Amino acid sequence: MVEDRAGVGREDVGQFLVGAGTIATGEQDLEAQRVTQRTCLGCGRRTPACGCGLAPFIVIAHGRIIRGGARWVDFSQPVVPDSGLSGRRSSTSGTIALTAISAPGPRSPPELNVTEPTPHQPVLSHDTGTSWWQRRTGGLDARYWKLWGAVASSNFGDGLVSLAFPWLASLLTRDPILIAGVALATRLPWLLFSLQAGVLGDQFDRRRLMVGANTVRAVVAGATALAVAMDAMSLPALYLAAFVLGMCEVLFDNTSQAILPAIVPRAKLERANGTIMGAQMVIADFVARPIAGALVGLTLSLPFAIDAVTAAVSAALVAAIPGTFRSTPTAGPGTEVPPRPRMRTQIAEGLRWLWAHRLLRTLALALAALNGTHAAVLATYVLFAQEILLLDGFGFGLLLAAGSVGGLLGSFLAPSLTRRLGSGPSLFLTITLPIITFAITAVTSSAIVVATCFAVFGFTAILWNVVTVSLRQVMIPDQILGRVNSVYRFLGWGAMPIGTILGGVLVSVVEDAATRELGLRSPFMVAVAVHILLLIVVAPKLRSRIIEQAKADAPDV
Repeated sequence: MVEDRAGVGREDVGQFLVGAGTIATGEQDLEAQRVTQRTCLGCGRRTPACGCGLAPFIVIAHGRIIRGGARWVDFSQPVVPDSGLSGRRSSTSGTIALTAISAPGPRSPPELNVTEPTPHQPVLSHDTGTSWWQRRTGGLDARYWKLWGAVASSNFGDGLVSLAFPWLASLLTRDPILIAGVALATRLPWLLFSLQAGVLGDQFDRRRLMVGANTVRAVVAGATALAVAMDAMSLPALYLAAFVLGMCEVLFDNTSQAILPAIVPRAKLERANGTIMGAQMVIADFVARPIAGALVGLTLSLPFAIDAVTAAVSAALVAAIPGTFRSTPTAGPGTEVPPRPRMRTQIAEGLRWLWAHRLLRTLALALAALNGTHAAVLATYVLFAQEILLLDGFGFGLLLAAGSVGGLLGSFLAPSLTRRLGSGPSLFLTITLPIITFAITAVTSSAIVVATCFAVFGFTAILWNVVTVSLRQVMIPDQILGRVNSVYRFLGWGAMPIGTILGGVLVSVVEDAATRELGLRSPFMVAVAVHILLLIVVAPKLRSRIIEQAKADAPDV
């Protein structure tokens, strides 16, 4: 048996790749996932690529042998809890003798049989139930794909209502500030609730929190659909529904990022994040928004009704993930559970940790500037599409979907692009390319040109997220991951409601001083200026050398 984190996610040995876990002997090993030695059984060299061909190798993580070459070691003998094991190869018997180095009391060393592969003889694996699936899915097991399905289902509903909310608001009023109020209500929870959501994610079972969040979302979305169908919806009620759904989104999204490292080995976090973010962009934008544009032409209640169904499906998929995902330490034998710190104390701990980390602090502040600017642009985007680009509901849905085309490319290319260019140049692209796209959008009236620019923006957004989310998951210790992640997102996402209201005010002020058209174009002009400022101030602090050093200094838990 292997567990990828303390007390979490126990699976058969074959579920894990080399160095992705440690033998579960009954205790909680807080130093899982660190490979300290890889030794070839043929030549004895401590390297994963010794060049001797057929000989298998063993992997030792904190004194425990994890795997032998292309097939799994047969752990036929019991392993004593709280013991460390070291291995040596027997030149005559072809076995590995394991000797306890820290076990209490004397005992005979157990032996683990290792069958040496020979030419023309297939190597047998003790993992017979998951090999085909893991080969097809890049080593990501069924737990991950249930999480992926839950995020995808939830984001399909998000994509529907993200178009339905502003479109419904535009039918109730043409005031840019009041229309921006809908986006404000949706994003305000990130400013008010993200810190508390992180503490909850560290205190309680993360799986149950996600189930609860989307259960509430299903109820509220269903009630909203009923109110719209009965023609009983008003702007205050619309704001309230958007705010509650935003609260559910904060808890679900923050917790889904915190739970991922307990399901996926660190070496595969970039791939796992890229796949999830690709699904978020493609399903929410490319699939859901054109459908929402068509649905609003039929009846405005349908997007909300479907959101209720997808939220319920998402909750069911998360509930089907086996295991307990609670990071709070439990008491050992003969000890009492330590008192739980106050929420304010835990939030302060997460804030102090993030602020002391120079790289993550820089990324969080840069994200705040980026998200605030992008929120200002999108606050009155529906009016820009209707009055400047002359689009109907379906056309507006296609415009929003164009962003997912770039997002899809970003999700596929981000891991390889980051490996080829490095994290620093990749983040540099995410700051420089929007300067060009926002400048073009500010002066054009072509829907095709704007859609192309939005696709480039989608690419840069996914590239930024894949790089930075993976960095956070690697650098932040698991026991405070929820809190620090919530502080990070509080700074980054909390800027969105501020940017939203400022975007609406900007359009209104410029419209009064000049023209309506210039007012609707003004947020794109401001976005160009903000990105140029970030290029001057922030980009030099995001060099690959700085990032790699921060990763090397990251804790192993």
